[in-house]
Amino acid sequence: MAISAESTQTRILVSLSGEGSPFILERLYYKSETWLVWTESGFVIPEESTEPLAVTGDFVDSFDLHDGLYQYRIHSAAIENPEFSDYQFTCWTKFGVPDAIGYSFKNYKVPEGEWGTIVTPDDCRYTFLWGTDFKATNGSMFTDEQIQWFIDAATKEMERQLYITIVKHRIKSELTIESQNLKKGVDYDDEETPYDFTYRKIQRYGMIQTKQRPILNVSRCTLINKQEPDVNLLPSVVPDKKNGVLKFLKRPYKPSDTWMGISESISRYGQETFNNHLFYAVDYDAGFETSD
Repeated sequence: MAISAESTQTRILVSLSGEGSPFILERLYYKSETWLVWTESGFVIPEESTEPLAVTGDFVDSFDLHDGLYQYRIHSAAIENPEFSDYQFTCWTKFGVPDAIGYSFKNYKVPEGEWGTIVTPDDCRYTFLWGTDFKATNGSMFTDEQIQWFIDAATKEMERQLYITIVKHRIKSELTIESQNLKKGVDYDDEETPYDFTYRKIQRYGMIQTKQRPILNVSRCTLINKQEPDVNLLPSVVPDKKNGVLKFLKRPYKPSDTWMGISESISRYGQETFNNHLFYAVDYDAGFETSD
């Protein structure tokens, strides 16, 4: 005996072969773990009082169908208590509209107000697995939510190994969050501490290495001084987006020997810590533009 299934817009056609022998037909919805059996009342949950209705040929299923995935299995009507080896199964059959959604189907669209996903569950289910059943070891079907969890986990692991940011993230400085009362998940995705100001490094190299890369855009770059007004450095910033570097067109002047001598003498631990009250507050977006 053999069984296969094919979906149309309004029903699922189940083809049965087995020399006219009667079969018991069962159906499983991908968001459920319970197989339903075909009876005179339609597909129902099997109980002791349930009397299955045997089928002998091709079957047209239009009973209480919902958008999603369905699987069918059959066993001989002569077997009262079938075991797993007594069943014949179909692959998962997609029913309803829209069809499978994903990049491989050229119909994925980023939801409004969101940044999208790198790959969709349907891409995994139908393309990367070549239609192979996406099942757990207990036979239950992986739901879209479970597949998406693995997609997100795999993406984070790849980001960690390559030391890059793949999925777009909105990064805000702690100082920005505190001053504007921003909410995580609504106004920003990641929080960063202010970058330390090192006079010698900035004067020599004139740049800041951001903690995430590549950079998409920079919305704030401010020199924070606890004793004097903040300085907006954004107009003089030239971002190296690929490498995650903020270059400054204007660098601080090189201090004179007299200034260095004074700072060395009045600072407890030397002139390297004389300006330790200066920080950079940087707000930026990181990730790949094509990640959604």
